[in-house]
Amino acid sequence: MEKLQIIQYNEHMYNKRSKLFWKIFFAQAGVGFAILVCAFAIIYYAQGYRFNYRNFKIVKTGIINVEPLPKVADVYIDNKFRTAQTPYFLNLLEGYHNVEIKKEGYQDWEMTYYVEPGLVVNSKDIILFKKDIVPVVLTDSKKIAQLHQPVDFLARKLGNDLSYNNHEIWLGDVLLVRFFKQIDHVAWYPDQAHIVYQQGDEIRVIDEYGKNDTLLVKMNNKNVTNLVFGENDTEMYYTDGAIDMAATIR
Repeated sequence: MEKLQIIQYNEHMYNKRSKLFWKIFFAQAGVGFAILVCAFAIIYYAQGYRFNYRNFKIVKTGIINVEPLPKVADVYIDNKFRTAQTPYFLNLLEGYHNVEIKKEGYQDWEMTYYVEPGLVVNSKDIILFKKDIVPVVLTDSKKIAQLHQPVDFLARKLGNDLSYNNHEIWLGDVLLVRFFKQIDHVAWYPDQAHIVYQQGDEIRVIDEYGKNDTLLVKMNNKNVTNLVFGENDTEMYYTDGAIDMAATIR
């Protein structure tokens, strides 16, 4: 009788261990599979793959890299706030995407880019120019001398001539922008990525793509002005009639 009980007990323990073995096996296999899936997901995510909810497919994305000056500015992509700290980059699906940079006291900046899979769109030549700039009379003798040095108002960039006529600005054989009002002077801003021009009594700036047209200063007369930049390109010196002026534009 005792032997029979021992045999039955051993069979019971064996069956219990067998059931536990398979439970443990399947549990460990499930954990291992989950870890493997997560590892592949992390690798694919790092390589720029994302799930497109529009067509329920995994697709490769591109990147927009935004580096404005000043660096502390609000970044909006496709009308959604993304960050207030830059530089900033974001993986995006293929297609056109709108980028806006905003900062209190500065003019807004906006550009639309086409993002391609596996490629990076670098937007590093973004400058936010100040809003409501108040010019002052220039009294620094060194800056006055700098303003009145004979310089060629036009400059060259990578072999392309910056040129203009009464109503158009050209870069080589590419028309950048056409205006209704007459243009009086055109010059490269020192970063060689923005173009400053005079139009009547206004001094304005656009980027090298002819976008983000921004008023810098409004003069008291429409005479053609001398124009130079100083103090790390944050100041602009110009003549307003017979008066030398300075304006902090950044």
